[in-house]
Amino acid sequence: MLCGEQGNLMRGNTQRNLTENHLAMLGHELRNALNGVVGVTELLGATSLSGEQQQLLEALQQSGTQLRWLIDSVSSEDRKPNFPFEALPYKLNGIDLLEQAVRCHTPAAIQSNNLLLLKIEPELPADWKSDGRLLRQLIDNLLSNAIRATHSGSIVLEARRTGGSLQKDDGLELLVRDTGPGISPESRRRIFEPWVQLSDKQNKDSAGLGLHICTRIVSSLRGTVDCLVGSGSGSCFRVYLPGIFFDSPLPEKNGLVSRLFSSMNCLVPTEEPLHSSLESILSRLGVRTVSREKVMESEPGSKVQIIIRELEIPARGKNPRPGLLLGFHPGHNHGENFLHSRRLSAPYLESTLGPLLMEMALEWRIYRQKAE
Repeated sequence: MLCGEQGNLMRGNTQRNLTENHLAMLGHELRNALNGVVGVTELLGATSLSGEQQQLLEALQQSGTQLRWLIDSVSSEDRKPNFPFEALPYKLNGIDLLEQAVRCHTPAAIQSNNLLLLKIEPELPADWKSDGRLLRQLIDNLLSNAIRATHSGSIVLEARRTGGSLQKDDGLELLVRDTGPGISPESRRRIFEPWVQLSDKQNKDSAGLGLHICTRIVSSLRGTVDCLVGSGSGSCFRVYLPGIFFDSPLPEKNGLVSRLFSSMNCLVPTEEPLHSSLESILSRLGVRTVSREKVMESEPGSKVQIIIRELEIPARGKNPRPGLLLGFHPGHNHGENFLHSRRLSAPYLESTLGPLLMEMALEWRIYRQKAE
């Protein structure tokens, strides 16, 4: 018989070895399944795809890369004690990262009849220095929690510079707002602890780990995360990350692109928070948003007048997808019929709305040249 302390030590080592072996085997099998998914995406990428399909493929590939990294974190034999929460900063396009996250979570939001929106400060730089894998993991957890807690509402991911865009503060502030039931003061004191679940039935599929993982991530990124809004008015989680920007200016558009966007007026008769999200996208593109009165005052043909309205887009065998209807507006004439129109299904992003507006601006220029 082994003495108590020695026996406990041996049992502990045996249990640890079993756990490590289990994780290694699980990681091995998950990696095999992931390799099949990645292989199919490579085959898909070699086919003829539309612009929207290419963006969806890139989002799928990025999610695959993220998943491979997480699998490696539990199956690697030489993993470090703090992995996968050890920050390894590198240069990345932060705007692309935010858009990819929203693109991947939009189907889950639509399934719960939610509208998932992205709002980016117009002057926010695109070049960031941080660990993109940890940032994506952080955003994924916050969005997943918000979508689970919200039904028939909205979730907004907002990114802005701390202290305002005109100040030389290099900190990033991320806000995830939802219109769910909110979080009570008692729960707000405990939600960042591991395995803590809210009593609300809407969160029954939550393991109670997401927010705790967020605290581990922001700690490694030298930041903070907290909950700003109490019960009854939805929730708002705020993340502050210091020293993330390179202070590089926004890239200048080429002359034709700049002239086309600056020649456009957009009327956006939508409700909040969609209006603010679209306004931020248009501002980053250099497109001016105007009131109906401003459109009425302008001379016909002097500006490319475009109206953006909400629209439900039918989907096969599923609930209609939220969408937008973009149409040319003939200046002073405010009839309901557009000269031409385009449709855009959610998500609404700079990378999807921009090319569509550019196409419409070029079409308008050709239309005006023929009219003259």
